[in-house]
Amino acid sequence: VSHALALHRGIIAVPSGQTIIETGENPFTQVRHYKLSRVARRRKFFSLILLLYRLFAAVLLVWVGTYFLVYTVSVTELILNAVALGIILDIDDLLFDALATTPGRHLVHQLDPLLMPSLPRVRGADAKSAF
Repeated sequence: VSHALALHRGIIAVPSGQTIIETGENPFTQVRHYKLSRVARRRKFFSLILLLYRLFAAVLLVWVGTYFLVYTVSVTELILNAVALGIILDIDDLLFDALATTPGRHLVHQLDPLLMPSLPRVRGADAKSAF
C-alpha cells in the first residue's frame, strides 16, 4: 500500500501536459535511461483509480486473510495457508515478470526516480511518521 501511495504521489508531482518520456544515455556506462517529464491528466486520473483499487484490494485481503488464518485449526494447514496468502500478495510481481515484454521491463528498470515534494511537517516530524 505504501508503494502505491508513493507512486501516486510521484505521478501527481510530475507536471501536467501531454505525456513525454525523455531519453538519455549515461556516458560512462552507455546505458540508456528514461525520465518522465510530463503526464497527461487522464493518466493521473487513471493512477488515482488504480490507487483506489489497490487500497480496496489491500483492505479486503487483510479482512479475508485474517479470517482465513484465524479459523485454521492445525499447524500444518496454518503454514500452508500463510504461504498461499504470501503468494497472493506477490502475484502482481510474478505476473509482471511473466507477462511484461522485454522493452517494457527495460523501460521500468531504467526509468529515473520521480521527484516528489516532501510531506508536510508536524512539529519537526513529517506526516508519514505521525500515522
